[in-house]
Amino acid sequence: MIFSLSDIRVVLFNCVLLLSVPHSGVASEISVDAWLLQTLVDENGVRDSDGSFSLTNPFSAQHNAAIGISTAHSIISASWNSSGFLQFLLDAQHAAAGSSNLFSRSTGTIYVTPQVDSFVSIALQYDYALGSGIREAIIQTAVSETNGDALLYHFDFANTLVDPSVGQLDFDSGGILLSAGVQYWLQYQVELHSFSGSPTSLSHGNGHVAINISPVPEPATLFLISAALPLLFRRRRR
Repeated sequence: MIFSLSDIRVVLFNCVLLLSVPHSGVASEISVDAWLLQTLVDENGVRDSDGSFSLTNPFSAQHNAAIGISTAHSIISASWNSSGFLQFLLDAQHAAAGSSNLFSRSTGTIYVTPQVDSFVSIALQYDYALGSGIREAIIQTAVSETNGDALLYHFDFANTLVDPSVGQLDFDSGGILLSAGVQYWLQYQVELHSFSGSPTSLSHGNGHVAINISPVPEPATLFLISAALPLLFRRRRR
């Protein structure tokens, strides 16, 4: 199917218009109430860690931790606005030597209260290359009401006992509905873990986490979407 330039312009105009529709005069901020963002390396209870506890908007930070040749590095950026949108991004690099119990981890818990019904989505991707011995790579995420029900829990791992030593773990939650005025906590974790192996042999992991919150579209916005859809099926006149 071929679209004319005028078709594309009209669709783009409608998309811009959708983003500008107000939410019936209701304040649509999202409140970020607290967070605990940590990057750490722990070997048999000996720990080096770095993290952020204070809220700033926008937020940007780098966290680093190391024990010997085992390291953890996180780059984090976050922002939210008075229209109820939040974006949180994490890039992490981990290296974990062989040990009887060693992990290199990036983890976080974020408490939020949307002021209008909203959708949250969480996506994780973790590329790993595990060293010899018993090693594993882990991803984990959760969404829950602070004083109520869990809406999401996902845990996945790969280990050298049954899985290829090189691979990828990934997960995308899709949209999860958050109710207005209810506090939720959002959690993520990407990690390398060693249970044995040479102390000079490293596992490596590269992780990405994206958390996005946006208000549920109002009926007027949905109407504009339905009105714009037929334009996608117009054929170019010859």
